[in-house]
Amino acid sequence: MRLGNILVALVWREAIILTKPTLPDLIGQLQKINRLRWLFVGILAMFFWFDTTSGQHVLLRGIFTAVVVLVLLAFTWFYRQMLQGKFTNFKKQTHQSLFFVHVLIDIGLITIGTCITGCAYSLLPLVYILYFGMLEFFFKPLILLALNSLAIGFYLGAIYLSGSASPGWTLQGDSSYGFMPVILVVLILNTILVWIRPQQNQRQWWAMKDKNDFLSELALLSRTAIADVNDRTAFVGLADKVRDLLGADNVYLSQWDDENEMVYGLAADSSIHEWYIKLPPTPRYENTLTHSLKKTGKPIIAENVHRSPYLSPRVAAHYSARSVFAAPLYGKPDNHFLGGFLVTFDQQHYFSPSEISHIMQVIDILSLLISRIMLQEEALRRAELLEKMAAQVTNLVSDLKHTTLLPSIVESARSLLQAQRAALHLRQENGEMKCEYSVGLSDEFLEQLTRRFNQLTGGKLLKNREFVVVPDVNQDARTSPVRDLIFFEKFHAYAVFALNPGQEREGALSLYWDTPHVVSTKEISVGKLFAERASAIIHSAGIYARATEEALTDILTGLPNRRHLDQRIQAEIESSRRYNHIFTLLMIDLDGFKGINDTFGHPIGDSVLKQVAVALRRTLRSSDFLARYGGDEFSIILPETGLDRAMMVAEKLRLTLTSTRLHLPHETQRYLSGCMGIAVFPSDRQTAEEILKCADQRMYCAKRSGSGSIIYTDE
Repeated sequence: MRLGNILVALVWREAIILTKPTLPDLIGQLQKINRLRWLFVGILAMFFWFDTTSGQHVLLRGIFTAVVVLVLLAFTWFYRQMLQGKFTNFKKQTHQSLFFVHVLIDIGLITIGTCITGCAYSLLPLVYILYFGMLEFFFKPLILLALNSLAIGFYLGAIYLSGSASPGWTLQGDSSYGFMPVILVVLILNTILVWIRPQQNQRQWWAMKDKNDFLSELALLSRTAIADVNDRTAFVGLADKVRDLLGADNVYLSQWDDENEMVYGLAADSSIHEWYIKLPPTPRYENTLTHSLKKTGKPIIAENVHRSPYLSPRVAAHYSARSVFAAPLYGKPDNHFLGGFLVTFDQQHYFSPSEISHIMQVIDILSLLISRIMLQEEALRRAELLEKMAAQVTNLVSDLKHTTLLPSIVESARSLLQAQRAALHLRQENGEMKCEYSVGLSDEFLEQLTRRFNQLTGGKLLKNREFVVVPDVNQDARTSPVRDLIFFEKFHAYAVFALNPGQEREGALSLYWDTPHVVSTKEISVGKLFAERASAIIHSAGIYARATEEALTDILTGLPNRRHLDQRIQAEIESSRRYNHIFTLLMIDLDGFKGINDTFGHPIGDSVLKQVAVALRRTLRSSDFLARYGGDEFSIILPETGLDRAMMVAEKLRLTLTSTRLHLPHETQRYLSGCMGIAVFPSDRQTAEEILKCADQRMYCAKRSGSGSIIYTDE
């Protein structure tokens, strides 16, 4: 009895069902099986009523058919009631047991039908083949083997009890066994197939289930990562999920630095992350898996890292891993090499094709996520640089004076790209380059560099280029023309950006670093953009300077005009008050100029005014200010000059006028004189309007006194 209970328990543990369906799914499967039973009943009826081998047992056949139909009707009704929600007190195991009992009833009915239809001469047992072929999708191989064996046993028992054959059956001269040997062989073969096929189906089903489960977890990982991973700190949690998903001992993410050709630790699972990222970067000459991935461009399998050509023994000694699968990570969308993804096992491990497929699918997602984060970081860095550049450019635009603008450009560029030294060269009207401003560079270097600039940049370095970058002067042949200058100046890297406000290259902005410096692509972009903006600002400053000069200059004589005179008087007054100095204002009116205009015309009069302006300018000091007041009147400011010195200058000017030979038509000779009024600040007047009015009134008094008169008082 105890042995029987154990056997029953083993059967029920293995029995039903390959899948783990929900209760509605299970009831649906039972209904489908029941519909197929109706098909088998039809086949059974054909065997019963069209079998001509024996006319016996007609009544038994009828009774048997009625019993089968009643059983099917009962089960059909029962399944329909369960689908409609009735019998809710039944558990899932109860329905599974019911399914199993139903199969046993089917086996019994087929066996009984075999007895009724001729036993050894009946073909009805062939229904087992179809029936068990249908069941192999619902039962595990062991229970199917048991059911097939039970069916064969029932079949042999039915034949034995019917007396159609005996255990001593032979194949010679005795036909009492009928179709039985053939059917028995077919049933045994079917049993073998039913044992093999479910195992294959089960393996395929589990493989498909594993694949679907992996894809589901991978999709969940992707959604979680896309939603939560926004910076590098989240890589640790992502690495943990990937490790669990792949069933590995550890996973690593390495980062490749293109500029220095070195390998850095990007992230690892939480158990080793802190240790991993603190490892020093691996130099370019050290063989690592990431270096090997960079060279080969394809995945690498090292089943024993201590005997692998893909990494050096010193690097392998840092890790506890024994077997490693490494694959390259490529950035999107430009497909540049980001680094490596390493899946490691502490024990010797064989990587199956399915494992490799899973890892490659994970790599695709990791590449997208890492690219997204790096692009986001790059965008933030560029935005920060551009914001900083915008602030620098805004400050530059606020001041268009060359004296303060050019130093601001150099300082802004140096600060923007974190250079230690900088210089700004502009091309002059004679075509030569001149250093307008520099920081951190010696005068001797600038003098020599300016002398060689055409050879360095204008001739070769910047020919048809917007920039030139030299990350290490000791390893770049382009520095050979100035290698001797670099040796004494002791900088190790530089970048030159062309300044091109118009169609011609008009200068260069040079930045210097004291240590070797690889200028990144973002720094080059910002440098080019800054050079472009600086060029436009310098060009605007030149236009502004010319416009300002034209607004304050007399077009005919080239002297400062009345507006400029007013500004200069106000500036002299402020300077005099600040430093307690005096200055003198002279007003000159030419005698006889109206006669020249009337005699020779206004063009000749204009020529005379130009000649007078040249003669007066030649007589004055460089610090004196000469302006055309209007018509034939001129004004002169003598800074830090009192009345005595002003009288001497006035007399000198009078003699200059009277001795200046004017060039007139028909070789006519004519000389001019001038009347002058003198006013001294602050002794005569204390405001700009008053000092100008005072000198003007004294000039008219001098005109009334006679040609060449000079008046310096109000009396």
